[in-house]
Amino acid sequence: MEVWYMTDEQKKMIEKLNEDNRKLNDVNKGMKDYAKYKLVVGILVVTIIIVLFFVQRNT
Repeated sequence: MEVWYMTDEQKKMIEKLNEDNRKLNDVNKGMKDYAKYKLVVGILVVTIIIVLFFVQRNT
């Protein structure tokens, strides 16, 4: 069985990739939260517009 050792350069590259991956995951979580917020706001706006439309029609 052959044992494989990483060089210092490979270790640095893996550490950099892991750091970049963590940053991307943080950005992704932020974007998901932002998208949920925008979706909720959009639904509320559409609901208010529909309610106002029917209230105006009935008066």
